[in-house]
Amino acid sequence: MKITKIRTYTLPSPEMGRPTASCKLVKIETDDGISGWAEINRGGGFQPEEHPLVLAAVRNFADLLLIGEDPFKIEYHWHRMFDRSRHSAGGEYLCAVSGLEMAMWDIVGKALNAPCYNLWGGACRDSIRVYGHLWGATRKEKVANAVKMVEWGYTAIKWDPFGHAANPMDNPIIDTERGKEAIAQVRDVRKAVGDDIDICVEAHGAFNVNSAIKMGRALEEFRPFFYEEPVPPPYVDAMVKVAQAVRIPIATGEKLYSLHDFRELFEKQACEILQPDLDLTGGLLATRKIAAMAEAYLVPLAPHNPLGPVNTAASVQLCAHIRNFIILETMTQFTPQRGRPGWWDWLLEVPVEVKNGQIAVPSLPGVGLVVNEKRLAEFEDK
Repeated sequence: MKITKIRTYTLPSPEMGRPTASCKLVKIETDDGISGWAEINRGGGFQPEEHPLVLAAVRNFADLLLIGEDPFKIEYHWHRMFDRSRHSAGGEYLCAVSGLEMAMWDIVGKALNAPCYNLWGGACRDSIRVYGHLWGATRKEKVANAVKMVEWGYTAIKWDPFGHAANPMDNPIIDTERGKEAIAQVRDVRKAVGDDIDICVEAHGAFNVNSAIKMGRALEEFRPFFYEEPVPPPYVDAMVKVAQAVRIPIATGEKLYSLHDFRELFEKQACEILQPDLDLTGGLLATRKIAAMAEAYLVPLAPHNPLGPVNTAASVQLCAHIRNFIILETMTQFTPQRGRPGWWDWLLEVPVEVKNGQIAVPSLPGVGLVVNEKRLAEFEDK
């Protein structure tokens, strides 16, 4: 089997349900007629000016390293692409490496008529617990939407009560009013959903050490499932200080690249929950290695995944297989909920559905999905 062509598709924001960001899909075709799909994405999606870099990265890898090659040689191709990406344009190239790697796994699974998790030793579970994103412009709206999410079946929800996602230039020393509002939000949501629902608090790396500890201690009485990125992720020693001072599990890892970047977190015991992103770590094989390293330090994985259905399907394959999985992120607004359509329905022949806070592990080969190629045709990059 040989790779014959690599196509990319840019899905604009209306199809994604987002106001600005968009994502890219990649399709690898072979001379056997088997194709593999993956999502090339980053965090909340790419901005328009970033797409040319991603496209250039994919075409660079395709022309120089992949066309005419055997897609089964994933480890070999990964190292060649990763080595080239280190000397290139950074994040966009690493996202391209990850997407191409996952598309090759999709091909291998289809060729062997097996889901990816069976290629690695099988599944450890039949369903994947997920959390959804809480939304709303005001505290009242957030409370109402939290109740709605529980009615949909979610058993865990996450949001940033500090508002840092909308204001990335905020001072890392939290002011009194902003802190009071954040704690009031968490208090009201906890009261509304009850004690049996897990709430996860996101901070987007907003604070310095003192503010992170101050907010973490104020949150303790509401028993958050985790406290995500209270300080910027590059500052591992600062994260250690927060972890030692706050009685809430610290979660981090979404902005780290590849296996090598995670080592210091484990050695210094900087977090209790790890959040690697398949689109940044290098894909499925690289993240399996990260999961194995985390297992040696008794650290569970809650993969970062505020993305689309193709990346979610790949994440489900990983989460089904690894022993130390704990929960997977999903975007509430995109997923089908009790007959409510999302853009996931638009993209896939068989939607990835969240039922009772779980995604069933699929038995379809490869990454376990079927893309609606007719709908994608008009979005192919030329």
